Amino acid sequence: GAFLDPVADKLMVAAALVLMPALTRVTLPGLDSLFLSPRMAALDARFDACAPFPAVVHGYAEMSLAFYAGSDTRFVGAEGAWQALSDPRPGARAFLPAEMGEALAARNGGAIHVLGRVEGINYNEGPETRDFWLFARRSDHALAPCRVAE
Repeated sequence: GAFLDPVADKLMVAAALVLMPALTRVTLPGLDSLFLSPRMAALDARFDACAPFPAVVHGYAEMSLAFYAGSDTRFVGAEGAWQALSDPRPGARAFLPAEMGEALAARNGGAIHVLGRVEGINYNEGPETRDFWLFARRSDHALAPCRVAE
């Protein structure tokens, strides 16, 4: 077989040496967009020092997000998201699909603002790209020390 042929073995090793850098530097980092949950949790974790509870989530019901962000992560409907953003607790925030967030922001005349966004693919729902924005009340200054320049 080919595995006993010293020339073929050397060619396979040479091909692997050429392809491995491309795989590890280009292909694998690109797969990051498949995994929304860890990226959403990382964005929300930037605000842990300012609000000791996770954001509520609307439009994304992957339990892996609760694993990454914490078991007290709440998955809510549209009304629950609005209630979270109306919550008087300092640091209240909500992840919303971009299209809903834009409509909500327009409807509320600037009362809420975007803290960050995560775009990627929810591989459980198909190949379409999803875009989630993390919102908070503009009047809530508790989150200001945790904001980082984008």
